[in-house]
Order: sequence, then C-alpha cells, then structure tokens
Amino acid sequence: MANLSVKGNGSRIPEEQLKYLFYRYFRVDAKKPHTAGLGISLYISFEIIRKHGGDFGADSKQGLGNNFCLSIPTGALSFI
Repeated sequence: MANLSVKGNGSRIPEEQLKYLFYRYFRVDAKKPHTAGLGISLYISFEIIRKHGGDFGADSKQGLGNNFCLSIPTGALSFI
C-alpha cells in the first residue's frame, strides 16, 4: 500500500459533518451565502481511490487543522 497524508490549516470541519465529507454534492459551508464549488471534488477523488482498492479519510481537530489521508495498493499506481 502507498499512503499519503495532506494537512491543511483551513477552516475546521465540524466533527458531525466529517461522515458526509465524501458524499456527492456535500459542502461543509453550504449555508453560507458565498460558498464556492459544487461539492464533487472529494466525492470523485474518493470514488477513484475506492475503485482501485484503496481508502480515503479525513479528520479535523480544533487548532490542528484538517488532515486528509489516502491509501492505495501499489499495483494501482502502475498507470503513473
């Protein structure tokens, strides 16, 4: 397995919303009037990783930012 972790210091994702993060069209700040995006980028990424036998997850801690982790079988990386 190849593992990758990306840490960001953007707005914290509320814990109760983390389970929806990879749903199609889900946006964390959807109720804000100027929320950009369609809510499909993480969904598409999740589906690509999942269909190659990998996993994609996220966590968010107050003061520590957001962390996105993915793992994918090394055989699935042969196209790179």
